[in-house]
Amino acid sequence: MIDRWAIAVRAAHCLAREPAALRGLHLRARAGGARDAWMRLMLDFLPDAARLRPDLPDDALPGGLDLSETLRTGRPVHRPGLLARHEALVLPSAERATPGLAAQLARALDGGGHVLLALDEGDAPDEALAPALADRLAARIELDGLRAAEMPRLTRLGGDPVPDAEARLATLAAALGIASLRRALIAHRLAGASARLDGRTAPSEADLAFAAACALAPHATRLPPDEAEQDAPAPAEAPDDAPPPDARSQAGDVVLDAARAALPEDLLERLAS
Repeated sequence: MIDRWAIAVRAAHCLAREPAALRGLHLRARAGGARDAWMRLMLDFLPDAARLRPDLPDDALPGGLDLSETLRTGRPVHRPGLLARHEALVLPSAERATPGLAAQLARALDGGGHVLLALDEGDAPDEALAPALADRLAARIELDGLRAAEMPRLTRLGGDPVPDAEARLATLAAALGIASLRRALIAHRLAGASARLDGRTAPSEADLAFAAACALAPHATRLPPDEAEQDAPAPAEAPDDAPPPDARSQAGDVVLDAARAALPEDLLERLAS
């Protein structure tokens, strides 16, 4: 069983440490004590965050013409928008964001300098965060069913550095049927941020498992192959000078298991439909 509270707390600390690289989080949770507790933690890191509405007018983010000042001065006067005044943005009811707002936020995240917390309260399968936004946010956090009183403090992860971390995450993304090349890159950034959060310079197996659980698994479009499908038939004879089996192939099961444990519960239903 994967510890969703531990993942949510670590993701919040990672975003607070490296907001420019991670750009935001997708929180899937209905209103309640667990969400309130996590938001208090997150907003302690982002005290000046602007709260948006999912139906903001088109000129609210970039700004627009200040009509009263334009008429008073007789020349065009531009009114700064929320993007100019705030680096951190919180979007409640993010599943109901208009297409125009989702597109503007996606462009702002691509430009750098902004962080978005998307609060997704959708219940029905068709109530979901716009794919353009979900693809750009570092991790998806699920809190439904958790209790606020059980929210843990940040715990340290350990382990030795993994030299091929980026390649392994890219391979896992492909195994999960994730077409976006951005997801593997973001997962690698998240694993690196997790390592630096604990004072390490490179991600370990535990960091990869954390990133796989919250940055890759929620975007899966197919089940990864099981161990029987991955195991190739052993050769009848091996050369005397053959290298020993790669120990990382066994350790890699930790990362794959973390991804499997975090797969969306409705994945099989979505695949069937």
